[in-house]
Amino acid sequence: MAKKVDITVDYTTITKYNQWYFGKYPRRRKDPIDRPIPLSLNQWMAMPRFKANGIKQKWKEFSIWLADYHGVSGMEMGDVRMNFHCCFPRRGRRDFDNLVLAPKFINDGLVEAGVFSDDNSDMVRISFEDITYEKGVMRLHIEILYSECKNLPVSSTAHQDNLASGIPGVIKGIQGDL
Repeated sequence: MAKKVDITVDYTTITKYNQWYFGKYPRRRKDPIDRPIPLSLNQWMAMPRFKANGIKQKWKEFSIWLADYHGVSGMEMGDVRMNFHCCFPRRGRRDFDNLVLAPKFINDGLVEAGVFSDDNSDMVRISFEDITYEKGVMRLHIEILYSECKNLPVSSTAHQDNLASGIPGVIKGIQGDL
């Protein structure tokens, strides 16, 4: 039976991350992550290489935090399928291929956090389920389906607080037999 982890990244999640970030780096002043969905491929390609790499590294650190925050760090999931659902605040035509940076940036951090050992196509299958519109709402929902894991989910203090408080933008639960 496949197990499932649902993670939603919205502005509440970004605010919590930025609070953690400035606790870790008190001298920094600029929010490292300012929106729930990474840049489009078109925006990325127009940047100077050093700036683009800086943004990639910030998203990687955010993804590591996200895995720890939701208690999935170190699980080493196998046979993974990731479904990305994007919600944008304004109507407009968007191409799926311009959103390829979302899984790239996020998966690099999840690999570093030990959620899965590698993000190659043999280990992780990625799909974009849909792009939706909801006035004033920008959100990235990641559904992770996996059939095996080497380690049980971590029950971190932050994870327990999230589950107890019902804060939006946190893990909705791990479903299935562990």
